[in-house]
Amino acid sequence: MIPESEKTAYPTLELQNFISYSQMLAQLSKCNKFKSKEILSMENLPLYALSGQNFGYIVYRKKFFTLEDDTTIRLQVYFHAYI
Repeated sequence: MIPESEKTAYPTLELQNFISYSQMLAQLSKCNKFKSKEILSMENLPLYALSGQNFGYIVYRKKFFTLEDDTTIRLQVYFHAYI
């Protein structure tokens, strides 16, 4: 039987500074920013001699355009999870 681990309570920390999401993205170096007309997976990012990235996250952004009031937007989304 595995013994129960010792529990520790950490003190509450006061938030002293923060950075907005857009400020954080603005601070990324240009070598970590990519533009592509196609959605890229982490493994297909042009990093590390084109071997991609194996951890972290990707920020996908799309510039918006003006839509008429009666416009319908249809999204086709595929989600794959491997556990």
